[in-house]
Amino acid sequence: MTPSQQLNRVNDFRKWKDIANANFPAAEVSLLTSKGLFDARLGTCELGSSAFASVFFADSIAIDRTSYLADIAERGYIKLLWLHDGKLEIEQEGRQTVLTPGTAAVYDTACPYTIKTSEQSHFSILLLPYQSCPGWERIAHRVRGSMLTDISTSRATLGALTMLLEASTSGSDQGLETVTRAVQSMVTTTLHHLVGAMADSRRHELRISEAHRYIIKNICDPDLNPDKIAAALRMSRRALYLLFQDYPLSPAELILETRLELCREALTDPAQLRTITEIAFEHGFSDSASFSRSFKSRCGLSPSQWRAQAREDVRHPGPHEGRMNRLVKAAENMALI
Repeated sequence: MTPSQQLNRVNDFRKWKDIANANFPAAEVSLLTSKGLFDARLGTCELGSSAFASVFFADSIAIDRTSYLADIAERGYIKLLWLHDGKLEIEQEGRQTVLTPGTAAVYDTACPYTIKTSEQSHFSILLLPYQSCPGWERIAHRVRGSMLTDISTSRATLGALTMLLEASTSGSDQGLETVTRAVQSMVTTTLHHLVGAMADSRRHELRISEAHRYIIKNICDPDLNPDKIAAALRMSRRALYLLFQDYPLSPAELILETRLELCREALTDPAQLRTITEIAFEHGFSDSASFSRSFKSRCGLSPSQWRAQAREDVRHPGPHEGRMNRLVKAAENMALI
């Protein structure tokens, strides 16, 4: 098998659109910024029904594969994109993926998508027919528009593809069929690993939600602690902390933030007739002094000031209401710091 290869450097935007639509599935291309003289470079390598390309844009570009263009296409393709320089945004099926150098994503030409590049962006694209990835029809809806998570296999795939592009430039076809089969195998592995990673992430989110529900259900217990959460989730304390490893809060911090959030809601409710101390005790605080310190640290006001402001908003809605909304947003932001 001898690949066909082309190198193009284009300084005319209209000519670029013709070349792009000749080499890739049709899309609407527009300039987002212009430095004056348009500058784009394209190196392509056709490998039977597949293709690999290296693309450079000096200007910022928008590429829109519209619903109409996707619907009238005779066939769809899997597209993998690796970003080398610049910044790139991909949106497909409601998923928005922002790529930075060294990251990659997958998308599907049978569905509409948009791509926006920054200035001085350089990326590589692999275009594959569906049959190159066994099981694609089963996983497509779960992965298209997503960032690749199997970094090592993704980089190995890119390295093999770069070798193919260089071989096509030199006119050598030694081992190309073997490398092409290896690339297809690595792509299949990468995409199925992505499905597994998404499933793991979903299970992770469900376990975090389960821990949060347990905290809310037992919020009145002043002795509520990470050990009790771990026991309720039937895992060790170490496993619980590993579960929260990438979460903004530790298990202990989530307990405190949940207590404070529920107290804040109670203090904001004008129908609540309980004292501040009663509210604190009912949400698991063992003394009013520690509650007041924690509340003010999180919300910026003491519990009494917060309640007074909420009641003032009820009596005189308007500017005060806007102030309370700003305070609530500030408190929510503080919880994530």
